[in-house]
Amino acid sequence: MPTGSISLIEEAGRQVLAACATFRSFVVSLDVPTALNHIYRDDLPPPTDGKSYTVAEHQALRPCAIVSLDRNAGLAFRREADLVWSATGRLTIQLLRSLDTEDLLDGNPTAEAERDFDDLVGPILDELLAKSGGGLAEVAYLDFVGAVVQFGPYSGDPKRIGEMGAWQGVTLVLEFERG
Repeated sequence: MPTGSISLIEEAGRQVLAACATFRSFVVSLDVPTALNHIYRDDLPPPTDGKSYTVAEHQALRPCAIVSLDRNAGLAFRREADLVWSATGRLTIQLLRSLDTEDLLDGNPTAEAERDFDDLVGPILDELLAKSGGGLAEVAYLDFVGAVVQFGPYSGDPKRIGEMGAWQGVTLVLEFERG
């Protein structure tokens, strides 16, 4: 179980994302515990050999999300009253999925694949914002006060499809407050 401010906030991000039916549909999970298996903190788990992923390992990890505090403005604390602190910051969520060869044109996602991904990501973002401040059991809630699609959709380097498989991703940044 995570402890401390940083881990608890990242875990709250994992929990609220797993609670989103749209995310569970994205990772083909019927329940929150199974969806949590597709949400990593800070980075993907290490490859089996500890050195580099195989194509099969990459594809087995996706679809997934990586949740972390934003590296530039992830967390700040402010004292509101005696011994009462509030936190503000930015949570980064990367959503990644694998692509099939029919979703590619010259190694890059087709326009249709881009639109399909937008149609997957948009509802996940909408549901995350709708759940803002919901107070999930045993996890300090995050009250989202802003959101940005910071980067994406983007895709893997066509020259590396042989080692990573074809994939697509997007980076969302959610500004939060926690009292």
